[in-house]
Amino acid sequence: MRILLVEDDTNLSKAITYALGKEGYTVDVCGDGDDALRMAMTKAHDLILLDRMLPNLEGASLIRKARAQGLSTPVLMMTALGEVDDRVEGLDAGADDYIVKPIAVKELLARVRAFGRRPKGWNNSTVLTCGKLEFDPGSRNLKYEDESIPLTPKETALLAHLMKHEGQVVTREALLSHVWGSFSEVEDGILDTYIRYVRKRLQTVGCPHEIVTHRGTGYSLQEKKHA
Repeated sequence: MRILLVEDDTNLSKAITYALGKEGYTVDVCGDGDDALRMAMTKAHDLILLDRMLPNLEGASLIRKARAQGLSTPVLMMTALGEVDDRVEGLDAGADDYIVKPIAVKELLARVRAFGRRPKGWNNSTVLTCGKLEFDPGSRNLKYEDESIPLTPKETALLAHLMKHEGQVVTREALLSHVWGSFSEVEDGILDTYIRYVRKRLQTVGCPHEIVTHRGTGYSLQEKKHA
């Protein structure tokens, strides 16, 4: 599940990012309303955690503009404005849910999990398939015929993205951004490490698909070619 966190309080932003990361979520972080609107409209996210009071463009106005431009991503608004009228304004602007500051991290994580269980969310009942290979991102279960194996959250995000683009070359930059977030400070080599992990998972279940390296470009998931 990829989340856009829009929060201008640096300390709170770091705390939320850390908590979400421990749960296996990929987090993009932004602290400015104008930048957040651009990111929301140009990058694919499963959920937006949105502060109400932001520099340049406040939260309710941001949602109105994003919804007017066709954004359908669920939005959980976070704010210190806890009066009924404030909550109503946020919901009427297009927010799907509301949480009042100071935020209890346990409650926030529970709200995020609830969004993940929604029918149109990332963690839904849709099983990805490539031939007889089946992968359920919700349960993280990889299956081929009678063999199955669980994957870690990062392995899940990586394999799901490759399966959604089966046969296509996905660039290293796109994979790093999708799995670890646009602003994550991770070494480039971490991608190669996780590619090796996922390759082993595919080998374990004995499926006829493999991750092909396209040097200098990226990777693709393809059915093995037999001589």
